Amino acid sequence: MAIQKEKLPVKLSLPQYPKSRKVYEKGKIHPIRVGMREIELDFTLPSGEKAVYVTYDTSGPYTDPEVETDIYKGLPPLRLPWILERDDTEEVSPSFQVKGEYQFPHPRRPRRAKPGKVVTQMYYAKQGIITPEMEYVAIRENQMLERMR
Repeated sequence: MAIQKEKLPVKLSLPQYPKSRKVYEKGKIHPIRVGMREIELDFTLPSGEKAVYVTYDTSGPYTDPEVETDIYKGLPPLRLPWILERDDTEEVSPSFQVKGEYQFPHPRRPRRAKPGKVVTQMYYAKQGIITPEMEYVAIRENQMLERMR
């Protein structure tokens, strides 16, 4: 089934969820940001502050009022600078092309490990390397717990 470009909206953003806002937690090791959702609760803390619950926000940039997403350009390649900095992968030619479907104007080329290189998070961890991907997951899983203590 071919995608009709003229039938799809170019700009896409979803409405904000009630009593919540998109917030970002910054990395301490790498220059990264992890999207979280701060949800206002219906009670006040003894300190007088409004109680909030913070959770990982899986909606990506679509619920960030500061971001306007063009679905024909795709999402920005957030991990690409991290991957390029490690200098252990190379681009390869795509081995297939989908005919009849919408093609992005600047498709990203797949990457593979350079000869003799291993490019898994497990490999980096065993080498004592904390990658931006690892820090991202650690922040996401922690969900700002240290701020709540």
